Parts: sequence; structure tokens; C-alpha cells
Amino acid sequence: MHLRRDRSILFAVLLLTVFIVQTARGQSSSKLRFQISFPSVRSAAPLTGHIVLVLATTDNPEPRFQSGYTALDAAQMFGSDVNDWAPETPATIDASVLG
Repeated sequence: MHLRRDRSILFAVLLLTVFIVQTARGQSSSKLRFQISFPSVRSAAPLTGHIVLVLATTDNPEPRFQSGYTALDAAQMFGSDVNDWAPETPATIDASVLG
């Protein structure tokens, strides 16, 4: 009985994911975007790594610890690689970045 329910939930999540991806592709001109930068006092040298943007509806628990949640109000995570990212220079996460 639990297996059937789990399969139904998995199928629903899969369909929702496909819908969201297709919608995101169709809305690449979206105005919503996040620009992230860091001050030179944190690092004078350029940084290389991965930026993770976490959007959550609550701060309890801390949003980065909500990534494994499967509820409808689970935190959403978006990431982008950066190479030689200079201080005070914004990196952009927008509709072109899949979450």
C-alpha cells in the first residue's frame, strides 16, 4: 500500500518538475533576478567556486538545512558556477538558472 502511494507522489513530483522546467524555458525573459557580490575586505583576490541561492518561506530551521524537505513549502535552491569572480562585481542568478 505504501509503495503505491510513494509511486504516486514520485510521479506527481516528476510531472511538476517537467512543468516547471518547461515554464522556465518559456519565460527566459523574466525580470526576476538576483545579483550577488562580495566586498573586497572579504577577499581582495578573485574567487572560483559555486554560488548557492536559497529561497525559503521560514528561517526555522535555517534555509540551507531545508534542502532535503519534500513538502510544498520546501526551500528552493539555485546554483551557479563562478570563475575568477572579482570583488564588488555582481554575479547574476535569473530565470536561466535551473533550481
